[in-house]
This record gives sequence, structure tokens and C-alpha cells, in this order.
Amino acid sequence: LDFSLKLEDFVKQDYEGSAIPMSYESHLKLSDPGAGLADSPVQIRMNEPLIHRGWTFFQSAFSIPGMGGPEITILQVSRDPGKPFVYTVSLLGVSGILFMFYLKPWMRGRGWL
Repeated sequence: LDFSLKLEDFVKQDYEGSAIPMSYESHLKLSDPGAGLADSPVQIRMNEPLIHRGWTFFQSAFSIPGMGGPEITILQVSRDPGKPFVYTVSLLGVSGILFMFYLKPWMRGRGWL
């Protein structure tokens, strides 16, 4: 990639009285000279991915070792260049269903078909 992400901080909140994570988020610095961004602060939260230049970064997992070790955040990275095609085909399918069940019977009732 021609841009970089650097982990600045990781925040994890547990459910009260347990070690089960309630939410977690990564605070990152995004550097992208092509977009004119120099160390811009961004956050990736649970169920709130970062989308930048067609890439999607999801908070996938984390590791907080004991004894002062480094915090590690694991990001899942995806890119779906076929997304506009999928949306277009879905819209055509829904349009066909509407025509078949609603518009066609209405047109027949008026004697147009």
C-alpha cells in the first residue's frame, strides 16, 4: 500500500466483573502523502471499520500481553472492487420483481398489455 497506519493506543473495555471484552478500539495515525494526510488521527472500533482509498480495515483481534509487553492490534484488510457491480445487479433484480408483481398486473388491468 502507498499509505501507512501506525498504532498509537489501544483501548479495551470489559463487561463489569469479567474479562469478556465489551468493546475495543485502536487509535491510529494515518499517513498518506498522495491524499495530503500526514499523521492524521483515525480510530477503528469494533463494528466501525476504517475505509480509506477503497480499502476497508476491520478491528479483527487484539493481544495485550502482561509484564509491560507491547499492545498488538490485528486488523483485517479487505478490498472489494466488484461492489458497484453487485449493487447494480441487485437493483435490477428488485426492479424486475416490482415490474413482474405490481406494474405488469396494473398494465394488464388498463388493457395496455
